[in-house]
Amino acid sequence: MSTIPARISTGSMTNSVYYILKQTHEPLFRKDDGQNYSSNLLKKWDRSVDWSRYTFCPDAELAFESGQKFSLEFFREYLLGVTKKYTAAAVVADSGNGCLSVRFPAPRVGYLAYLSSYSNAPHVNITENVESGLGKYSVTDMAKNKIVLARKKPVRDGYNKIVLYGMSAISPKEYRSLDISDYNQISSFDIPEWVRRDYFSFDNLKLKSEVLIVNTPDAELREAVYNCFDVKKFRSAFIPLKKDFHDIRTVLPLGVPGAEGGLPEQLCDNRLKRAARGRTLTFCNWSGDNRETLKAYFDEIRIRTGLNIKLVNYEPSELAALIYKKPRAYDLLVVMVSAMKSEHKDFLEAFLGANSVLDFPPAEVKMRYKKLLQEDAPQKQADLARQVAQGLANTHWLLTLYQGNDTVFYPKKINNLVVGKDFMEYPEVADFRW
Repeated sequence: MSTIPARISTGSMTNSVYYILKQTHEPLFRKDDGQNYSSNLLKKWDRSVDWSRYTFCPDAELAFESGQKFSLEFFREYLLGVTKKYTAAAVVADSGNGCLSVRFPAPRVGYLAYLSSYSNAPHVNITENVESGLGKYSVTDMAKNKIVLARKKPVRDGYNKIVLYGMSAISPKEYRSLDISDYNQISSFDIPEWVRRDYFSFDNLKLKSEVLIVNTPDAELREAVYNCFDVKKFRSAFIPLKKDFHDIRTVLPLGVPGAEGGLPEQLCDNRLKRAARGRTLTFCNWSGDNRETLKAYFDEIRIRTGLNIKLVNYEPSELAALIYKKPRAYDLLVVMVSAMKSEHKDFLEAFLGANSVLDFPPAEVKMRYKKLLQEDAPQKQADLARQVAQGLANTHWLLTLYQGNDTVFYPKKINNLVVGKDFMEYPEVADFRW
């Protein structure tokens, strides 16, 4: 992994933590086929036709490694807490025969999807920094540069131990001697050539989108940048080593309902060139290997439009500390937005939430985003999300560059790989067999 997390918790859902939680935790519901819900933690469950009442019967034989049973009493406290976060309007009650009911005053179609999130998975605290879940593995050792997971019930034809290393702790020369199997959590540029040659490889779309923030209150200048920064040329200048880009029109990546494929529509006409001529904007750069290519592209922009781009280079940690401070250090900034599940909020909150990275988020788009947060019906959510994402593009605050895409690599001895399942950089290692 690029970095080893200091805390394994459902309250700290970074990419590296999510990889671990996929092994150690089990959500109350799954939707693995993209359509139907199932549960590995309930003996049975049902819901009313109008989605306003749910009945859940926990499997009380399940237990955490601490010895805590997944009893009706434990389940009641868990369900009360997690449902209260969803809405204060729900009523949780005993329904007899070791089951609980949850009633809402109106249909809540999104409740099962909410319970399928790993951030809402049942757990107990083992230490201050480690949770125990009901997944197939548990954390047995945790150090600064290494985390060890062990399978609770060993098998003959699968991985019984998972060791995760921080990149800074080992050198590429040690990869083979440490018997590393999964290299998909490091930069694609750092994956060894022998892995590319000897492993199975699959093209993989990620739930990540990279966008250019155009953070100026001047609407015509925003429009000029949006239209005159040629997407293909700019992203190649920003990431000169990357050759394969997946096009998306808005900040929503494919895999999130409401996303659209294709390039943003751009037309750099004379009116916009006049609006840009003689103006200066500050571009804050956090990458170290693109300074010459960016400078060359900004020179081309100046010649073509008259817009001056001041390039300021930062270390990533420096820029991360500045991004929310006002006055902003940047007029132009490339950011990557990512998520572990296809949830709209993860891709819109940074721009329209309380801690927006934009100085003046568009009011009408922000109001529509608040409506999206209150909507429960999936199709209406997708329609609203599409409108919100397109609204950010139409007001020219965001220019979408591409969706994260890479090749993932897995050892050939694994004989049951399912291509395309849940964005394969986050596998369930317990499923692998040979």
